[in-house]
This record gives sequence, C-alpha cells and structure tokens, in this order.
Amino acid sequence: FHPLKHTSERYLDVFRHLPLKTWIPHDSYFSFDSSSVLNLISRYPKKTGEFWIGIAPFSKHILKNWPLENMKSLMRIMNKKIRVRYFIFGGGTKELSEIDNLIKEFPGSLNAASEMNFNEELDLITQLDLMISMDSANMHIASFAGVKTVTIWGATHPYAGFSAYHSNNALDIQISKEELSCRPCTVFGKGTCRRGDFACMNWLTPQKVHQEIRKAGY
Repeated sequence: FHPLKHTSERYLDVFRHLPLKTWIPHDSYFSFDSSSVLNLISRYPKKTGEFWIGIAPFSKHILKNWPLENMKSLMRIMNKKIRVRYFIFGGGTKELSEIDNLIKEFPGSLNAASEMNFNEELDLITQLDLMISMDSANMHIASFAGVKTVTIWGATHPYAGFSAYHSNNALDIQISKEELSCRPCTVFGKGTCRRGDFACMNWLTPQKVHQEIRKAGY
C-alpha cells in the first residue's frame, strides 16, 4: 500500500517521452490580476485579527462528501476559537441553496459561488488563510494558488494520485487504513458504501477534524 505517481506527473510523462520540455512552477500555477485582487479586498475589507477561511463542502460524488451537519459543527467550533469570516464555495442550484442556508448561521459569511464569477473566486482564494475542502476541484485550485489546504477524505484516498499537487501546502484528514480496512473503495468517488454506514466519513467527527487542524497551527 503505497502512493501512486501523481496524475499530473503521469500526464507530464507523456510529453517527456516525446520528448518535449515540461515543467510545473512551484509557487503558484495562476497569473492573477493584481488590480482585480485589490478591488476584491476593497469590497471585502479584512478586519484586524480576522482569519479568512474558505469552505468547499461539496464534490461531484456523494462518497466524497462529509455530512454537511458535521461541517456546520466544525465551523461553530472554529468560530469560538478564532475570529473568522467564512467564504463558501460550490455550484449548481441545489448547492447554492444549501450554501445560503449555511451562511445564515454565520453572519458576515459570503456565498462566493453566487456573489462572484469564476475569475473573482480565483482572486479570492489567493487571499484565504486556509481552505477546507472535500476531495474536489476546490482542493486543487487552492493548492495551485499556494494556499494552505485541509482536505477531508472519505471513500477515496490521496494515494490514488489525485491529492493536492502542492503536498507541502496540504493536510489530508482521513480514517486510517488500519482503522478501516475497506478504504479506499473507489478511485474517483463513484458507487455506494459497501458497509452501508459510510464509516469513512461518519467516523470523522467535527471534534476530530478540528484537532487535526489545530495540530497544523489553526
């Protein structure tokens, strides 16, 4: 049981064998519009001592989603420990509605998915102190932008080659294989839980996730 080569590197190997010169920068993958970032900051001024935390609670497949109630509980715990403003990311009619319901509990939070276009979301992510995400696109985007990223893993596993490419920026939170030998049961997140209790996510309590985040310095 060992990590596979990252999928990005596997794609790059194709070009290396041609041979073509290939490289991936090790600071940030995107070129950001500094004037746009400044405009963003002026629209949402950051208060003294405030942490900006991105929350991306959804993914395409249900086996990669931590129960939303657990995410709410984690946000409440962090609210008591630090001064925080949440920026919630998602997409699609159902997710946007769930985000709106979520931010009602946390005054000052922002539904980034409905308030911003994609380029503005990228600019916002560069300003975050931390991103908390599922195994999803937002994990990769935040990591590409050089932002510290906490990823919550369920049925999938970072060893399959789809972890955040900037591993030095990432904290993977998961139930160990020793505790739950059926993990991983899927590469991409498709399928259903064979146990029927979704233990890989349900065993990750908000308190346990917060403890891991605290170990990382937040």
